[in-house]
Amino acid sequence: MARKLMCMVVVSLMLVSLWAVKIGAQGDILLDVESIEISAPSAYLMDATTGMQLYGKAEHERRAPASMTKIVTMALVFDALAAGEIALEDIVTTSPQASAMGGSQIYLAPGEEMVVQELLLAVAVSSANDASVALAEHVSGTLEGFVDDMNALVARLGLQNTHFANPHGLDHPDHYSSAHDMAQLARYLVINHPEVTEYTSTWDHWLREDTDRPFWLTNTNRLLQHYQGLDGLKTGKTEDAMWCLTGTADRDGTRLIATVMGGESSDQRFGDAAGLLDAGFAAVETVTLVRPGDILATVTVWDGEEEQVSLQVQSDLVVTIPRGTEDQVALSAVPESDSLVAPVRTDQVVGVVTAELGGKAIGEYSLVPAQNVERCSLLTLFVRIVRRLWFLR
Repeated sequence: MARKLMCMVVVSLMLVSLWAVKIGAQGDILLDVESIEISAPSAYLMDATTGMQLYGKAEHERRAPASMTKIVTMALVFDALAAGEIALEDIVTTSPQASAMGGSQIYLAPGEEMVVQELLLAVAVSSANDASVALAEHVSGTLEGFVDDMNALVARLGLQNTHFANPHGLDHPDHYSSAHDMAQLARYLVINHPEVTEYTSTWDHWLREDTDRPFWLTNTNRLLQHYQGLDGLKTGKTEDAMWCLTGTADRDGTRLIATVMGGESSDQRFGDAAGLLDAGFAAVETVTLVRPGDILATVTVWDGEEEQVSLQVQSDLVVTIPRGTEDQVALSAVPESDSLVAPVRTDQVVGVVTAELGGKAIGEYSLVPAQNVERCSLLTLFVRIVRRLWFLR
């Protein structure tokens, strides 16, 4: 199977030259895929950093997501870790409900204790359903509460074609997503919790190694051993979902996410994902154009301790562009006014920076003051007025 998979990846590499990019009416960077067919009935490719869509095929079609559901399970676990609500060293006691889960599992026994970190590895590496339920109950108190939290995240992200009924992905009539939505959920996870790739890129791991019930985890994502830069994210397979994969890879600071759903075989999903990622990396790159501290404009400040203030962006100005076109990107910084009135604050939006390529906007970002400027004293204001009058003589 590995040899067959490698052949499929090589074929996808040979086809990269057929892919081209175009800038859509709304500034989207889209791959021209007329010369290539993705076998899976539904697929999506995006730039993880900017959220730019690169390719879509029936990407909003609702389909069973299978174990790609665990992307959201992991996201909520990492959210809870970041908030200090749980810790990696927490001991989780397996409930009868978690122990009874079928499908892929690590055979947790009722009452068995395992730390959060090990359960996370079981979910990320070998897609353990029982570990997913144990983590869900630990994070939210009950399985039902965790599912509510999953759907709350979906609503927060504004995803229209996703609803979850469980944290593991076994088929259920009210459990569905889309290639677009799964990619967006994956983006939420890798952007907010990049440490997840330390788990999802782990190829194998022993659980209970020094006990009489050792269990060897092996990763279900075969691309980890064959695809340059790939470090996650999650496979899936059920009767309704068929063969699915959301994969992510990083090359030289460009991170892409590819989702394929409904594949007819394991090799097909891996080949489709590799082909999408190959085409994306060949066609586009993620570029940081401006960083905080780069001065883009200067405006007058009336009644301020400082008479001028520089304007900058609040965070890195990052864009997705066709590979090799960075020198063609035009930046335009436009303040709302050529003057401000003190007090001025660094979180005050006072203009926009527009990035254009080929005459089309590919990004718009806020301009903010580089420093706070307080109101000046009456004495300072009086001195300035006198000085201006003096120069007008």
